Amino acid sequence: MAAAGPSVVLWFAGEVDGGVQGAVLEILKRLGAEEIVMEPGFSVRFLVGGRLAVGGARGGFAVEYQEADRQPGDDYSQVGTAPVGELAVWAAEAGRANEVAVASLALAIMRECGALVDFDGLLGPGGSVPGDESESRRREVRRFVESFLGRVFEVGYAMCGEEMRYVHVADAEFLSGWLESEHFHLFGD
Repeated sequence: MAAAGPSVVLWFAGEVDGGVQGAVLEILKRLGAEEIVMEPGFSVRFLVGGRLAVGGARGGFAVEYQEADRQPGDDYSQVGTAPVGELAVWAAEAGRANEVAVASLALAIMRECGALVDFDGLLGPGGSVPGDESESRRREVRRFVESFLGRVFEVGYAMCGEEMRYVHVADAEFLSGWLESEHFHLFGD
């Protein structure tokens, strides 16, 4: 199963350990996930069911641990700290219902485990397009995201050469409001 649908990455300030893994499994069970399979390391595959299946979500989903891939030149100044561990939360299939399921699961994990969410792009009205990161576009979306409750940060990732790629990283309060917004969307692979 590979990510072809929506995805987010949850940031943890500390190591992602057995306590987080146990919490994720309990959250999945509580939300009614089906056919939960633990794989070596911290990788959980499952099918949606129960409250995650609301709205027609379908197909395979996963939560996978990965070490934070920090690079010299990354700009975490707005957040105050770089992540140590990350959990990727993704769906194998695209679709609005799967976006909602991924965001709902991410929100549950964030609330229970104290993580931030990296949206892998700049959020904005009408579905932002990854790659449009000009200063004028960043100012426009900055005003937009600041209209939501919670904290949202602009993080710059160093790319080849001197280019920077910007994404929004936010707390659970922001994700909760974003999930209820008419502009809600996630990025996919």
